[in-house]
Amino acid sequence: MAVEARSEITPRELFEQLVIREEATPILDVRNEDEFAAWRIEGKRPLTYLNLSYFRFIDDPEGNAERVARAGDTWIAVCAKGDSSAFVAEILRERGMRAVNLVGGMEASTSRCVSAPPTAASSSGRSTVTARAACLTSSALGARPS
Repeated sequence: MAVEARSEITPRELFEQLVIREEATPILDVRNEDEFAAWRIEGKRPLTYLNLSYFRFIDDPEGNAERVARAGDTWIAVCAKGDSSAFVAEILRERGMRAVNLVGGMEASTSRCVSAPPTAASSSGRSTVTARAACLTSSALGARPS
């Protein structure tokens, strides 16, 4: 998977990973079920999601880490603002999993626009370069409902 041996991923890096490179790293969402149901991260490819509330990790860190491990060993942890998911990602890393925290959480991921790297396109044998820009508020990263 694309998650490297580090502890955080920025909204820009997540956008590039899920939308530009079309990778599908699983998402561990530690928000409450109702928040998860209303608003989640999406990519170009279908993603694997696991929704386990942060409070479950406070009550039983070992048991819930085992539950996550049974579902996979590589995760991007997300919450509303990034603090709860940082706590959970650390628990998972301590148990040998590859887990990164989304810096600033869902709120940060939906409040930024990023420019994608220019791409070369060929038209009638000529090369052209086009720049692309996209906002993380698009459905590509789970726009919050109005």
